[in-house]
Amino acid sequence: VGGGLGRTPAIGSVICQWLDKKHMLTYLEAILRVYNKHGRRDNKFKARIKILVKAMGVDAFRAAVEQEWLALKDGPTTLTDEELMRARSFFDSPDYQVMDGDHAAAELQGACSRDAIFGNWVKRNTQAHRVPGYRIVTISLKATGYAPGDVTAEQLELLAELADQYSFSEIRSTHQQNLVLGDVQMSQLYELAISPILSAVRVAITAPWPMPSHCRLQKPFKRVSMTWITCTIWDHWNSISAAV
Repeated sequence: VGGGLGRTPAIGSVICQWLDKKHMLTYLEAILRVYNKHGRRDNKFKARIKILVKAMGVDAFRAAVEQEWLALKDGPTTLTDEELMRARSFFDSPDYQVMDGDHAAAELQGACSRDAIFGNWVKRNTQAHRVPGYRIVTISLKATGYAPGDVTAEQLELLAELADQYSFSEIRSTHQQNLVLGDVQMSQLYELAISPILSAVRVAITAPWPMPSHCRLQKPFKRVSMTWITCTIWDHWNSISAAV
């Protein structure tokens, strides 16, 4: 809870590590009750859950939510299996291909071993996927010399072509001001990595160390000074590999 952008950007805090699906509504109601009791009323700019979480502290906020939840748990707004199925019916999964995940991972590892630059790209710019044989690809918009997160309409058109070709026509934006192709087959990663479109939109290799949260959430013009931590794939990839 408590994540947000605007004039006071903040990363959300974890107050519950795991929650049974049927309790989602009752737990959310408990969060709103705590906010209703303790939230700011004197300043409309401070009337935010993120402000309250910071003021109370995560542990105190969590304790207050858990206390409220005791009166709501297993109440009338507890979700039934039928209601969960009805809600799930509105969200169709992509048409994933059934693949041997171990074989796909072994093939990818072999390709990374044969090409160190590609291997570094896979390490920095892709993440594990819940479906065997797929990876999540981050397109970092932080090339040296440009405001982080900047992208033109023409470049977005080119990126849309990549989404159509590799990721079920879907591309997402993240709070780190990067773009994500969420469903790329492992067998297509090399073809994607050498695509001239990535070079055309000035993509960068994802930084090998995390940015401070306040920097990730700021508007692009406030973060130009952070561009030194990334280099363009094609020009400076080897220097990053050596440094790391």
